Amino acid sequence: MKLTTIRHGETKNNVSEILVSQEGGELTKKGKEQVKLLAKRLSKEEFDIIYCSDSKRTRDTAKKIMRYHKKTPIIYTKELREINRGDMVGRLGLEFWKEYKESGKSFAEFKPKNGESPLDLIKRIKKFINKIKNKNKNKKVLFIVHGGVNRSLRDLILNQTPSEKEMEIGKNENCCVNLFDFSKKRPKIILYNCTKHLPKTLK
Repeated sequence: MKLTTIRHGETKNNVSEILVSQEGGELTKKGKEQVKLLAKRLSKEEFDIIYCSDSKRTRDTAKKIMRYHKKTPIIYTKELREINRGDMVGRLGLEFWKEYKESGKSFAEFKPKNGESPLDLIKRIKKFINKIKNKNKNKKVLFIVHGGVNRSLRDLILNQTPSEKEMEIGKNENCCVNLFDFSKKRPKIILYNCTKHLPKTLK
């Protein structure tokens, strides 16, 4: 399985740094322009199937991409949603980091009340990959997802534990493109966080 993954366009919450729910997310004007250029880049690619997070921001991103892939089946799933921030949703990201620092737990294990930890997210994504890998063995697959999901795929392939340092190294910009090769026994990262299709004004 050759897996291309992309992150949705910029949202109002990305700009305000307020934690958004798994379902929501309004694209900004800039985000919509990013999506147009991303869709144009992907128009030259062929995919056998597309899996998309069922969140609003990823569904809105998918609409533009599907204009060039009308015959490609697309499946919307909550299994590819962003990490669940639980009771921290609607609060500033700074408040999340403050609560994490005060918890005394490792970055990988910390989870807000009613939320997920980075390790929980990796387990969820690993379970989904294992579910679809065999039936898409020799296919080209596209994921329309979130930054946290893409970082989890990176951590999964590199067999590393999420950390603050790795979160920064594995950062995904809005509307970036990643390519993972699952065709061999040992998966590889071919491309990560590529935004060459976006001008500097849209990064």
